[in-house]
Amino acid sequence: MTKIDPARLKQLRNSKGWSQDQLADYTKFGRHPKIDARTISRIESGKQANTHGSTAQKLARALGVELAVLTGEAPTFAELPHLLLAFLLHLQKFSLAREACA
Repeated sequence: MTKIDPARLKQLRNSKGWSQDQLADYTKFGRHPKIDARTISRIESGKQANTHGSTAQKLARALGVELAVLTGEAPTFAELPHLLLAFLLHLQKFSLAREACA
């Protein structure tokens, strides 16, 4: 079972401008059945805490992200600029502190 971050799923879906029904349609690959829109609704509302791995993989594939992004273990592309800025600020502080000690 996989724990999908409900807010992350909704954020990713909304960033594409998709309804839950549209996302459900995009989860159909080949002969495999699509995920029901009600399942997506339950995941987004937090009513379904854990999902089958295959469901999580289908959602990630439809949204064009790695599974770790859906579970909250990895940042989304939208979060990367903020993380990069935080890293650069930390690096700058480290550099200034190092110069002060020299």
